[in-house]
Amino acid sequence: MVRRGYIAEGLTRALGADEVVARPEDDEVVVFRNLFTACLWFPLDPSFVEILRSCSMFLHHLTPNSIAQLSMYMWLVRTCNFTPLAEHFSFMHQVHYQPKVVNVKTAKGEEAEDEIQYSCYNFTYKSLVSSPVTAYKNKWPMDWTSHWFYHKVTLDLETRSHPLVTDRIRNLGDTPRLIAEETEDHLGFVAMLRPISKVFSTWDNDEEYVSCRCWPVKSGWSIRGWLPKGEWIEGIPTPDLVKSFCLKKNQVDPTSVESWADEILGAESNEYKLILKQLGGTRTNRVFHALGISVPARAASVRHKAAEEKHKAKAVTAVSTVVAEENRSAPPTAQLEKHK
Repeated sequence: MVRRGYIAEGLTRALGADEVVARPEDDEVVVFRNLFTACLWFPLDPSFVEILRSCSMFLHHLTPNSIAQLSMYMWLVRTCNFTPLAEHFSFMHQVHYQPKVVNVKTAKGEEAEDEIQYSCYNFTYKSLVSSPVTAYKNKWPMDWTSHWFYHKVTLDLETRSHPLVTDRIRNLGDTPRLIAEETEDHLGFVAMLRPISKVFSTWDNDEEYVSCRCWPVKSGWSIRGWLPKGEWIEGIPTPDLVKSFCLKKNQVDPTSVESWADEILGAESNEYKLILKQLGGTRTNRVFHALGISVPARAASVRHKAAEEKHKAKAVTAVSTVVAEENRSAPPTAQLEKHK
């Protein structure tokens, strides 16, 4: 993970060989490896930290899909000229609890079932929000929660603490309810999402920040300029992504971008394709559009098409084999009748 740039050397610590219960230090958080596949990146944006703090959540409560959802929120808000805020996020989202049952041993040494107290929260849009066509990965590795470690965070200089640090994994309380007041700013972004939902999909947004090598939940990035109104897409304020991220056409590999987005979101579902088709089937990647890059076939779609063609080829071969067997076993007169 250090070689691939996910984490910096010296900021992580593996658990001990006999360590089965998390015991982080005062400047450490518990993270799962697959959260980084979904674009978790340190140091964390203060807005991201505040969102989790307002939900009374820690990083170990999150699934990879929740990191992807938070990343999309952070990207959409900033690239549509809004400011990410915890109240803003709470106005649009709700918490989805995903319980997981595992077998454990009681104090008496007996086996029993119990719900785990980590990796169980995801975020979904509230019914009032017209969201981009939703996509998410539903087949992460079965044992992804088994691969965890500690990551250091920067403590507040005065309090010597951090909102996402806890001394141990505690039992969950009630599922958090996200409530925020109806303000002009909140309603303004919800209104902006209506045209966005007709033009952009979750795939489009993920491919954009992957193309920019921008990790939305990481601190330190911003939009440095905006295109003239005449160049906006469907009347939506459009950032100058080429200027903001110093992009060059020969440095953006669309095939690599598609592959990375596939890692985050998985294969396109039939439902996703159907909804996207009803909206006109457009793919609006603002980076590809600005650099004049032709949109390639998505990696998952290519694999799916190849599998379908292979299945059809097998079916044709099977039919040919059956016909050949019938011809060989039929008497000569019967074969002549067939030829007639």
